[in-house]
Amino acid sequence: MKSLPALAAILAVLTALPAAAAGQEEWMPDARLNGALPPVTRADLYKSLDAYLAALKSHDPTRVNWAPSVRNTENNVALIVGDGLWATVTALGPYDLRMADTKTGQVALFTTATETEETSAMALRLKVVDGRVTEAETLVLRQSDSGIKFEGQTFESKPAMNEMLKPEQRLPRNKMIALANGYFETLQLNDGTLHTKFHANCKRVENGVQTTNNPNFAVVPVARLGCEEQFRMGNYRYDDRLRARRFPLVDEERGIVLGAGFIDHSGRIVWGDQLLALYAAVVLKSHPGATIIADVKASQTLFDEVARLGGTPLMFKTGHSLIKAKMAETGSPLAGEMSGHIFFADRYYGFDDALYAAVRLLGIVARSDHETLAHRRDRLPHMVNTPEMRFDCPDE
Repeated sequence: MKSLPALAAILAVLTALPAAAAGQEEWMPDARLNGALPPVTRADLYKSLDAYLAALKSHDPTRVNWAPSVRNTENNVALIVGDGLWATVTALGPYDLRMADTKTGQVALFTTATETEETSAMALRLKVVDGRVTEAETLVLRQSDSGIKFEGQTFESKPAMNEMLKPEQRLPRNKMIALANGYFETLQLNDGTLHTKFHANCKRVENGVQTTNNPNFAVVPVARLGCEEQFRMGNYRYDDRLRARRFPLVDEERGIVLGAGFIDHSGRIVWGDQLLALYAAVVLKSHPGATIIADVKASQTLFDEVARLGGTPLMFKTGHSLIKAKMAETGSPLAGEMSGHIFFADRYYGFDDALYAAVRLLGIVARSDHETLAHRRDRLPHMVNTPEMRFDCPDE
């Protein structure tokens, strides 16, 4: 969650997927939201929300006033109503940060959900038309599913987020969405440029942990800095793309925008010759000047990199038996093929073992002082390769 200038705030619900595509998507309003909806009040929307929560706690979806056609998702997966959290929740926590958009019939809640022994941050969005729920979107951020554990979670009331703004303090809807989208623009390919405005006392809370102005969150060292400081230093450069952006709920009276999107982290392939270059950098430290073998399909980038590192590059025929024989002949500690077969004689037996190669790669990343595998890959010169082409031939 982000606090923007005193007049506006943003709640961003984000999920990372590993795919990344070229280009950048610009947020556009959904034409379906422009149609006139039946009049609805904040009290009406909160009533629908409370009825939904009561039904969820009792594991009884029939208690919800559903529309004939419903879109129901949990963690971005479409589910039949009654599946997922409906079957596993054992309690909902007291944390209750809710918001409503009377113009689009949207209501949302940030709270916690307990499933037996695990308590997780939870976000819920409902769309209500004529008192009936037409959309239910749930996110449950389970620690057991997270790569980074957010220790010391505290889900507590935030007065600034619950304040009803005076009419003269409110911003127009389009301006609020522009500020929210500007935050996403700042996060995407973060190079130090700000595309939005931050209040001097801005605080970000992720999964119940304050990750700005918080020197006690040792998992992320930059957490001691403020919102603007973190972005000005380009800390999130690894966020290649923030796609499928949505701003389904704008609570103008509270100064809150509910935003959603997917963050892509360098979903680019590390090809066989690029992997071999990364391995060579480590192996040549213990075997200076050694011969590094690659098959004829490897790019010139690999051979140039091996030479730069002080090794002796050798191009040879494709085929694992041929590669192994050449390794034995030359005493090479490392060889590989464009296909991804990697052969280690350094601390291993000189044949291609995918699991062993994976462990060696994990070791490289673990000793990289916070440099990602993508960053290492991107340091290599970009080369254009002809893809491997195979032609079907009759057996005779």
